[in-house]
Amino acid sequence: MVRPTPKKPRHAASLIVYRNAGGRTEVLLGRRHARARFAPDVYVFPGGAVDRSDFSNSLAQDPLAAHMGVGKHAALAQALRVAAIREAREETGLTLVSADEASCLQYIGRAITPVFSPVRYHARFFAASAEHFEGDIGGDGELQHLHWVSVEKALNYRLIDVTTFMLQELERELQGERSRLPLFTYYANSPRVLYRPKLGNESSIY
Repeated sequence: MVRPTPKKPRHAASLIVYRNAGGRTEVLLGRRHARARFAPDVYVFPGGAVDRSDFSNSLAQDPLAAHMGVGKHAALAQALRVAAIREAREETGLTLVSADEASCLQYIGRAITPVFSPVRYHARFFAASAEHFEGDIGGDGELQHLHWVSVEKALNYRLIDVTTFMLQELERELQGERSRLPLFTYYANSPRVLYRPKLGNESSIY
């Protein structure tokens, strides 16, 4: 049987909004519609594909660009952060308020959808504390049952493997346990995680 030509993954970004509640980390999750073309009826972070409007003429070098897999495309690194903020605003109703919005985002990792998936994304995951946001939870209706939930409880939800992995990475990041940043990908349709050391030792590559 001849397999179809793999689709090129679209650049995308997700934002994990978190808060401390009684010593536990809670995150904001929503459930995708059962009729959604990609990852239907599972809980996810707000996120989506990068739009043209996310690009800016005012470029700043992102020290984590190498980890984002953007090569020398500084504009894309910046657009990914903007896309994460925009998607969170559209899908949750929360607005990130800061003189320097992008500086509030912590980079968690990236993931690439399996080769023969009908819809493919090269997604970058960021995180930001709820203290940087204002507004009421609502959004555009793309995500249902938007609510705060502890990471421990969320890991028992219906999640795709990437979401589970990024939740665990968030916990490690908040506990200061990470010295490497991940690329979650697939080999022969099986999950595979590759790591690259944080800045300060950039001689090692994937």
